[in-house]
Amino acid sequence: MLALLFAALADTVIVPVDADMVLVHEWGVVEIDSYTCVASGAPAGPELPLYFDIDYCVEAPVVWFHGADFTGQLTVTSPRGHLTVTYPEPDIVETDLTGMPTNAIWMFEGRSVLLPEQMSMLVEGIPQIEEETLPEGERNPEMPQTHFDWAMDIWRTSPSLMLTGSVTDWKESFIYYESQVDDLFGTPPDGTDIDWLLRDLDVPAMLFLSGPEAYSLMCLAQVAGDLPSPPGIDYVPYDRTILIETLCSWGGGGFKSEEIAALVDTWEYKLTTVPYGQTVVLFPIPSEYYDSISTLSLDTDQGFEISYKRLFLGLIVLSDTAEDV
Repeated sequence: MLALLFAALADTVIVPVDADMVLVHEWGVVEIDSYTCVASGAPAGPELPLYFDIDYCVEAPVVWFHGADFTGQLTVTSPRGHLTVTYPEPDIVETDLTGMPTNAIWMFEGRSVLLPEQMSMLVEGIPQIEEETLPEGERNPEMPQTHFDWAMDIWRTSPSLMLTGSVTDWKESFIYYESQVDDLFGTPPDGTDIDWLLRDLDVPAMLFLSGPEAYSLMCLAQVAGDLPSPPGIDYVPYDRTILIETLCSWGGGGFKSEEIAALVDTWEYKLTTVPYGQTVVLFPIPSEYYDSISTLSLDTDQGFEISYKRLFLGLIVLSDTAEDV
């Protein structure tokens, strides 16, 4: 049933591998408090701090590629800040006048591969595409292990083009980068009021908390220039299906079902283990903020049409809410 739900809600845009188009899919979660703004592909593990000590740091998320096989290059730009982490290692890094990296360029080929279950369905006599494998849990040793290495195998479960470096020797199914940007949502009036971040927003939201018996609760709400107020909100037990349906809706129906599943698998622990007395608010960031976080540009040698699908979610942790439940 869940597979049928995924197909109906997520896989609404499917491009044949021989079409003259490449789809670029990207998602991430922006963790926000009064002083920091962190957009990441994965939360810190249970034994790691929830926030990194960098003001207004935007750690951009996971990027997959679908559609036609191609050769070309991806350029990632941090227009209002600088890049802090890249994976795999880019072929070209361009810096600003202060020497901080602002652009990263990867040169690679993307080609279709078949998953093991797909290969078993091939009839005899049809040429088979060689199965690609990746070292389990491998990561760039230069990257801080606190960010995403534990989640890499989750992201590799999404079917996508296999990427192979054209200049340097690397192979992966996604590209990851992080950037630091100042003043993503605006300047706080005094640094103590979290609501200033949302005063111009009117978006749907989901709330997550733990009840008195430590079981997980959730509800649908609205961010309308202010954070939702817990009193009077009807919570229900945590339901993964409701979360998936909501994220598919926020994503506009263009993401692969496995990409939405990877998003849930990556962040579900944080959403369902909220400390008693706190509330997590999750909401879709309006697309007009995306280019302040980063810009993506894929150029193919074949001159293919490129379609970009991006989703950033905001996540805020409220404290001292237990008495309101």
